[in-house]
Amino acid sequence: MTQNHIQLTDLPKKFNRIFHSNPSWSAFEHQEGWANLLGQLFERLTTILETDQDAKIEIVQIKEKFGTLSVYYRLHGASEATAVAVSEAVDIACEKSSSICEKCGRDGKLLGRKGWFAVRCSNCDVSL
Repeated sequence: MTQNHIQLTDLPKKFNRIFHSNPSWSAFEHQEGWANLLGQLFERLTTILETDQDAKIEIVQIKEKFGTLSVYYRLHGASEATAVAVSEAVDIACEKSSSICEKCGRDGKLLGRKGWFAVRCSNCDVSL
């Protein structure tokens, strides 16, 4: 078990304001390399939510789509400013994923082959 795997599976417990409705949630539909990126995103979301006590976020799905990170969520009771800040934070994380190897977390490039896309570093297998 890699450090990235441990970090990824610990995220729901660490960020209970984000995973409040399901602290044992483990439906990450991507590989371990984005664990640090997601940790940064959840730290940012926690900070944003602290400024709007009525706001609640529900993570619906986190997956790889067309080679990059996709985060699907529902926001409840949030002000317009909070909704914009959450959307921007998620967009930034998804954009950053296009240069982080999904397998190991090193710097990577978005590669495509026969309609399949993935972000990989030079050390990780490029086969899709």
